Amino acid sequence: MDRIRYIHLSELYFRVMWIFALMLYILIPLQSGAVSFVYRGIVLITFGCCFLLFLMALRKNRIFVRNKEIVYIILLVVTILISFLLNDRAISFDPQIIGVLGFIEMPVAIMLMDCLDYSEKNTKFVLRINILIAIVFSILSVTRYAYSGILDSLYLGYSNPNATAIYLLLNQAILIMFLPTIRQLLLKCLIVGLCIYEEYLIYLTDSRTCLVVSLVMVVYFFFGKNIKIPKWVIIVAMFFPLVFLLTYSNMYASGKYMDLQILGKEFYSGREVYFLEQINQLSENYLFGNVRLHYFTNMHNGPLAIIASCGILGYIWWFLFYYGTIRRYYSNATSKLQYMALVAILGVFIHSSSEAALIVGGAHYSIIVATFYWILKGKANRYGNKREKH
Repeated sequence: MDRIRYIHLSELYFRVMWIFALMLYILIPLQSGAVSFVYRGIVLITFGCCFLLFLMALRKNRIFVRNKEIVYIILLVVTILISFLLNDRAISFDPQIIGVLGFIEMPVAIMLMDCLDYSEKNTKFVLRINILIAIVFSILSVTRYAYSGILDSLYLGYSNPNATAIYLLLNQAILIMFLPTIRQLLLKCLIVGLCIYEEYLIYLTDSRTCLVVSLVMVVYFFFGKNIKIPKWVIIVAMFFPLVFLLTYSNMYASGKYMDLQILGKEFYSGREVYFLEQINQLSENYLFGNVRLHYFTNMHNGPLAIIASCGILGYIWWFLFYYGTIRRYYSNATSKLQYMALVAILGVFIHSSSEAALIVGGAHYSIIVATFYWILKGKANRYGNKREKH
């Protein structure tokens, strides 16, 4: 009975969050005032469900997630609290508290999804709502919202081309994951068409990082989906954004590759100057960071945003949580769908080399990325089977 309660609460969270994600994709281009309420609702529901699960766990004298990674989250929260105490900048609910809650929201979402059954009902729900999201993007691409910004790149009515590319990438990742599991020919053709079109739309955003991650997923889908990824690749992918940050900044400081262009754009995008400035400032609060000043804002690099906000200690606890979760889930992976989910997760880390949004979390990013982990954990069966084994 206790397990059933966990599952029902996690399933309610899972479905409501995905519906909110779909709503945001529609409401943001319309510049609706309801957007801020949806954002707040996501935060409140996430932590409300987590609190209820925690209460149920206390009644049974056990932790509701059956893993040790929750210890790392507790240590991460403690480190953030210490960062608040060690700095004297004024605190406000928005943006400081909201920024911190957004960052913690993603690991909390992953823990909530750990209680969710991998069932045909839930996989159908994810696939169907992502088909709807892809259709929303396709419709926006032929309306006045397509190029609604100051740049010549694709916007689709969202804040900037990079955000648009991230939305497209996440949606395409879900569709590609489920593609091998679909039996119905018409449904498979629809999803293939949507994925190809979204690849084209990502190209139009001029987001090189998203385009590279997307192409890696496509290449793995066609040529590597029967290959199990070695564990050392996981570590390399997770450390890559930090190595990129240090290497890229050092190359700029030493004057290397100043005339290099990639895909028609200069190798140095302007972020290297910002990176150098922020790295030089880290020496003042390198251990605990300054969460009052940075509060996990998008500093165009995931590790930089984390270290600036909660220091090297916070980064260590963050790293250990995600690595431990991935290793635990991946150790039992046997299906192509699970392997594709891991590629998507590693793509999130690689993408954080140039954008921190998918690492610092918040809003609808959390439920989407948490779904990647849920798919990696679950035992995948062909979409459309009448019965699944667990």
